[in-house]
Amino acid sequence: MGRVTRFPPKPKIEYLHEVTVLHTEVDQAWIWEEATRIGGIMGYRQRSRGWAATVVAFDSQEKADQLMRKLRRWRHEQELAEMRRHPCPIAIRYAEAALRQHGVVWGLSTGHIRPIVQAYRQERMDCSTHEMPNSKATEVLVGFGPSIDFDRGRLMVDAMLLYIEARHRIWFWRGLQGHQSVASFLRYG
Repeated sequence: MGRVTRFPPKPKIEYLHEVTVLHTEVDQAWIWEEATRIGGIMGYRQRSRGWAATVVAFDSQEKADQLMRKLRRWRHEQELAEMRRHPCPIAIRYAEAALRQHGVVWGLSTGHIRPIVQAYRQERMDCSTHEMPNSKATEVLVGFGPSIDFDRGRLMVDAMLLYIEARHRIWFWRGLQGHQSVASFLRYG
């Protein structure tokens, strides 16, 4: 009887290059579709790394890097979306301050601050309620700048009134009815 030769065993593919997918990301179907697409014929291996993560292993570093880039980009987009849902309170205060400053600078540079304040004072002389004078002054402002919506105009008017009241307090309150305070939607904090 002759010698029996056997074919050498096929080499096992080693999946050494790993990418970690967090447990919060495991349910994302696109990750597994991308892993299948990137793995190609050789595929990929998936194993659990405790409760916190799952490991996706590829046969080459290029494939692992490609999935890691896509995963990093997706994580960045998720972080930006979360930041948009919960905007920074300091950024909001800066935006409000910029709107106040814009209102005062716009009123002074165009010369429209005088008729706006006069409209407020005229309404305030007729009636001591705080809401009507502010609305009347806002109508005057919107008449000068039709592209300004009423809510933005209201905030601009409030800033103008506070600016004028701070600089010309005695003149501003002379002859006006009601408490000496400007009703305002502006928040300071």
